[in-house]
Amino acid sequence: MLTNTFVHIDGISYKKEQLLWRLGFKDWWILMENWKELPFKEEKNFEIYQKVKSSVKAFLNDDLKFFFETLPFRDQWRILMHYKREIGYLDIETSFEGNITLIGLYAGNRFYSYKDGDDYVKLEKMFLIPSIIVSFNGQTFDIPVIKRIFPFLKLPSFHYDLFRASKSLGWKGGLKKLEEKFLIKRSKRVKNFTGYDAILLWEDYQKTGKIDSFELLKEYNMFDVVNLEKLLNIFLEEKKKEILQFLS
Repeated sequence: MLTNTFVHIDGISYKKEQLLWRLGFKDWWILMENWKELPFKEEKNFEIYQKVKSSVKAFLNDDLKFFFETLPFRDQWRILMHYKREIGYLDIETSFEGNITLIGLYAGNRFYSYKDGDDYVKLEKMFLIPSIIVSFNGQTFDIPVIKRIFPFLKLPSFHYDLFRASKSLGWKGGLKKLEEKFLIKRSKRVKNFTGYDAILLWEDYQKTGKIDSFELLKEYNMFDVVNLEKLLNIFLEEKKKEILQFLS
């Protein structure tokens, strides 16, 4: 989907992008070969050609910064379609006081976690793994809390909040609600847990030292991030369908 994109070019609206597709300019390479046939004034045609040429260069160099800076948030899902391997799925748990108890990250088919009190270096290494962070409401919760508690922690430069993006498809509710909607499962041990249960598990672990309480908390957090990947894939396929009706 990224290489079919033209809305990151100044003056190219959704309607003009669809016009280009209808005229046969289905991707950047086709346009570069036939840019003189673009339906605009000669100066504008050359300007589009130059921007597409820059886009191809950025794509071949995996220059994520170029695309995150030129594509508005509503279209950044197109980037994720091509860079799924660069994504880390993030979720945090907090205490009654608002302190971080656990940070979970799912990247490269592996689950990583940082528990309050662990070596800070472990946390730094975790966030070196992905280039893009995907969260669910992380823009207003997870990321600000992490930055408040770990102000010197270097996070990946690119963040995509699926909660914010999902509104474009009319999705409503939190992560658990959407899991039910799309039949995304959790283990029997944690399938009915809520964020409040996560706080209680941490409290019990702190007061009693019960390892099982912490393991349940960790399992709950793991499903938050693993299922977030599944939900993102459903979201991307739905967004892809919106585009394919014009490309087919």
